[in-house]
Amino acid sequence: MKKTLFSTLLLSAALQFNAQTTIFEETFDSTPDYSLPSGWNNNSLNDTLWKWYCQPGSLGTNAMGFSGKIASVGKYNTTDDQSLVTPVITLSSGNSYLLTFLIGALGAEQRYAVYVLPAGNTFTGSETPVFEETISQERIALSQSIDLSEYAGQDIKVYFRTFGLNRVNSSAGYYLDNVRITQQPQLATSEVFLKSSGVGVYPNPTADYVYLKSPSKITKAEVFDSSGRKMNTSLNDNKIDIRNLLPGAYVVKMTTDRGSYSQKVIKK
Repeated sequence: MKKTLFSTLLLSAALQFNAQTTIFEETFDSTPDYSLPSGWNNNSLNDTLWKWYCQPGSLGTNAMGFSGKIASVGKYNTTDDQSLVTPVITLSSGNSYLLTFLIGALGAEQRYAVYVLPAGNTFTGSETPVFEETISQERIALSQSIDLSEYAGQDIKVYFRTFGLNRVNSSAGYYLDNVRITQQPQLATSEVFLKSSGVGVYPNPTADYVYLKSPSKITKAEVFDSSGRKMNTSLNDNKIDIRNLLPGAYVVKMTTDRGSYSQKVIKK
């Protein structure tokens, strides 16, 4: 009887894992060189000359950890502000969603941000990003994951916004590949747990602590407010103390030796 029950549990877990569905994916491999896939667009906030385009993977990016063709954009001024925009993506109600992508930079300390807007909205740059970071290590493909479950039931567009040169580099560039949104049934608990990656950020909402779970070693955890300002928190035994934070919405960014994952968390 125990053996039968254990087998049933394994089968149930396997079915839940396989329930994950890719609803949007772009690898850029079928896109003609120096153009963009159908439905993708450039969005410049200050008439930036250099635009995003698809480049062959043979130009050295395969050595960085990318594969095949990628999207890229060059940076030559501190005022450059260019976004790569996805087509309209429909996120049905009653499911959780995860955005994953590979990103890298030519030139260290280059900043980028990811925004998610309703499809009919106009991007102004004043919106709050769902994710933002400065790439400290250049010439390496970084794997990023962002929870989009709060946008379920909406038609959205994703904006990959790249900023101008920092003071160190005379020129720089960004590389993007394997943009994917996956869907899986909503979990029945308050824990935001991604079965596909083994990552957990819980409980949510919470009044005191945020617990982190990952199959890979957690090397860093940061908390940001809605304006992108980093909060004064620390990671201790895979637990973040947020008792001193004001009630509201925050973004927890967990970094592991295999990439990073960001999750919106509500402080009660």
